[in-house]
Amino acid sequence: VDLARQRLAGSGKSEVILSRLLLQKIAEKLEQKEQIILLQNRRGFSTTVQCAHCGEVSMCPNCNISLSYHRQGNTMRCHYCNFAQKVPDKCSACNKVSMIHRGVGTQQVQEFLQTQFKNARIVRMDQDTTRRKYAHDKILTDFGDQKYDILLGTQMIAKGLDFEKVTLVGVISADTGLFLPDFRATERTFQLLTQVAGRAGRKNGQGEVVVQTMVPQHPCVQFSRTHDYFRFVKLEMAERRALEYPPAGRLVLLHFIDENENRALQAARKFAFLLTEKKVPFKIVGPAPAALSKLKNMYRFHLVVKSDKRLDPGAQNVRKTIKSCLQEFTGDGSELSRVTIKIDIDPVMIL
Repeated sequence: VDLARQRLAGSGKSEVILSRLLLQKIAEKLEQKEQIILLQNRRGFSTTVQCAHCGEVSMCPNCNISLSYHRQGNTMRCHYCNFAQKVPDKCSACNKVSMIHRGVGTQQVQEFLQTQFKNARIVRMDQDTTRRKYAHDKILTDFGDQKYDILLGTQMIAKGLDFEKVTLVGVISADTGLFLPDFRATERTFQLLTQVAGRAGRKNGQGEVVVQTMVPQHPCVQFSRTHDYFRFVKLEMAERRALEYPPAGRLVLLHFIDENENRALQAARKFAFLLTEKKVPFKIVGPAPAALSKLKNMYRFHLVVKSDKRLDPGAQNVRKTIKSCLQEFTGDGSELSRVTIKIDIDPVMIL
């Protein structure tokens, strides 16, 4: 379902939570006494709290991350350091009373479903509802015993579930992780979409899947629609070879972390200089602020080292070079040598 077209067909202003098609399918399955799984890979009520006047977004003071709004307690919470505060009445930047919620989380989807299907039994499964011991197992057991009609959750519901009465799976936003600044973003989205689609019609093969997206022509969405693994891999591998990303190439990710932003940056620059002096056949990218540039009051910069697997199949050369640079970096006893360095060879992600 093309959400962009659906929004234009409406007012064009408000976010479309559930498309007309998905609402219709849910109503049909409820009428037939069948079960539904809905995936929304964002917990909370909405993703950000923003000033409608000046555009200021409420940010975590400890991390360079926007705070997520949670309806319960009317709070904004950081999902990285767990900082929380009440939603302000006025914008901290312009002092206007114009705070609004942007984005859609699982709490908001649940509330919307309850207004649309008043008699439906809905259970939500995310980190907020599974904090207590055995809560995860109880939700799944109750859903399997058909105590609920709709299971709404984040990616924890995407795989490993087998419910014979589930005949409809809805993906509320296929784009949530598609454009993250990480080279494996499309791969993870493809996996998620194909995995969650496999939850429908497990017993009788009569399942239906509705995927909502703002980019229906994106290859990841198109290939997941037909479960075309081979064409997806062919395209993804061509892009990774062109950019020397794994598995075509080898990456080493170095994070420089410190409570002082300038010290972390200077340490990353010094390390990049030491690597360059070695005159080895590596490509050095950065330093640059990490995608999550501040976490728990610590600033983070990263360097990415790319190497050719054919020239260094066991990563011995790159390990030896980085170890030599590390010894030089920490051996001079300077202030920069106290900056924390985290080294990740073949990182799972580069956030």
